[in-house]
Amino acid sequence: MSAYAWERVYRRLDHGRAQNNLRAVLNLLSPTGEYFARTFIDLQGLRQEADYDPNFTITRPATVNIIAQAETAIRDFAQLTQEERRLLVAQSMFDRR
Repeated sequence: MSAYAWERVYRRLDHGRAQNNLRAVLNLLSPTGEYFARTFIDLQGLRQEADYDPNFTITRPATVNIIAQAETAIRDFAQLTQEERRLLVAQSMFDRR
């Protein structure tokens, strides 16, 4: 994928829609796919809290743990079937109808 195409996809992600859509399909996912979706939802919630709560604080050990969770979810995503990866991407990128 070209850098331009990746930038367009990256900037298009609506995190709120992705969270809602992923919650709606948790029961359709394998345990690994569910872990990925739940990690995305949880970490996005933490990011929002960090961005919008001026009193938000986090310890270094908690930060290291969060990074490890994200790395595991990304590594696991690569192990999913192509069909499940497509489902997760579609639910993250597009409106549900």
